[in-house]
Amino acid sequence: MYSLAAFSFMIYIFFVAPNRQKCEIDDRNYWKYMWKTLCVYSCPVSRCAIGYEGELSNQVSIIGLVFILLIVPIFTEVYIILESGIIVRRGFFEEETVEDDKRSKILQCGACSTHYSNKLFSTIPRVLKCGHTVCQGCARKNHKEKDDNPKIWLVTCPLCEKTERKDSILDLPRNLAIVDYIRELDL
Repeated sequence: MYSLAAFSFMIYIFFVAPNRQKCEIDDRNYWKYMWKTLCVYSCPVSRCAIGYEGELSNQVSIIGLVFILLIVPIFTEVYIILESGIIVRRGFFEEETVEDDKRSKILQCGACSTHYSNKLFSTIPRVLKCGHTVCQGCARKNHKEKDDNPKIWLVTCPLCEKTERKDSILDLPRNLAIVDYIRELDL
């Protein structure tokens, strides 16, 4: 029984208490639920105290009282949540989601939707002459060697299909704004 008190106390500490600020709990009937909880849990505790005789009777009664004092407030909130539910505050999670969506779109290649990285060679963001940014892998896929001069590469933008001449894929400039942003986020 005491392990139940410890278990419920841990549930309250790790799950209910940290999330109270995110939710509105309808606690208009708090005292009603408090009495319900007190009645439900005082019966088994009283029975345990009566079951012991002699020297242990007082100790069990004191431990049972502490048990009731620990468990009643915790289970009162649990009853309130089960009976009336939790109302999540509007907009609490929306701001984080919108920011994450913007961040993920900025950090994706427009052609293949691969996330840019400063560590992987093929996912370095490169800026084409047309202004679009694609990963180095897409720039490499969309190039051709010029027929009359194999050292010159024609790179075609996969988004707008404009072509530019480069000596090498590595001559395409990195998108330093995205590279710095990736470094800040440490991706």
